[in-house]
Amino acid sequence: MERSEPTSPAKDDASLKPEWLESMLDALRDLVENKADGFILNIIQDLHPADLAELTRHLSRDERSYLYRLLNPEQASEMLLELNQPLQSEFVEQADRERISEVIEEMESDDATDLIGGLPREVAEQILESIDKEDSAEVRELLEHEEDTAGGIMAKEFVAVSQELTVDQAIQKIRRMTEEIENIYNVFAVDENDQLVGYVPLQKLLLARPGVKVQHIMNEEVIYVNTILDQEEVARIFKKYDLISLPVVDDGKRVVGRITIDDIVDVLEDEASEDAQKIAGITEMDIRDTSPLRVTR
Repeated sequence: MERSEPTSPAKDDASLKPEWLESMLDALRDLVENKADGFILNIIQDLHPADLAELTRHLSRDERSYLYRLLNPEQASEMLLELNQPLQSEFVEQADRERISEVIEEMESDDATDLIGGLPREVAEQILESIDKEDSAEVRELLEHEEDTAGGIMAKEFVAVSQELTVDQAIQKIRRMTEEIENIYNVFAVDENDQLVGYVPLQKLLLARPGVKVQHIMNEEVIYVNTILDQEEVARIFKKYDLISLPVVDDGKRVVGRITIDDIVDVLEDEASEDAQKIAGITEMDIRDTSPLRVTR
């Protein structure tokens, strides 16, 4: 395979890379050149998605394209979330619609929304038409919210149970949902009108007596935010109350999503980057459309 120049924003300079990354890159490039698929899969299968993304950023476009084809949908989805928007778009450009659909369906709704929202409108619409109807509906709903609000960063995957359920009934419901929802921290309790009335930490629910009703063990002092609240204020609430997850409600106090601590980390990184750009007197458009030397000047 003919090697093209790396298109990643990071310089392909050994002095800028950790030793493990440099040695891994050399091995991976040789294996890609020799199309040694089995050896490549052995190398990457145990890598953390962030480490795989770091490797990917330093490969050439042709090498990345070859690697993308070897990843299963779950690996590809986890790695894509660690890449910047230009490399995410590159993946979408190279993959067929079926492949993209498989990858996106492995993502939680907020991550899928972030990815699709950064694509050209026509491409985004094609993808939304090709994925599962329920997943598509969730993404479309999230895209309607301003991206810097609670509604824009929330995920549609959450667990809410009636306060009238017993502990064992609630646990049974959670078990049926575990394939769709990762990292369940709190279970939200709702009344007969689906309004948020409390929450129960998952550990507390698991340790409670089976016949006890949820309303008797739930914490009624639940902190929540509306979909329109600015993401910076959401981050402040997380920090103030030392939260790991937070329900998002509509104007009727019905739960429509949840925000987890990893979403807030992303918010803080974005805000820090934006503040740095303002201090330097540059904009996001400057970075996209101007040469690195001109931006630096």
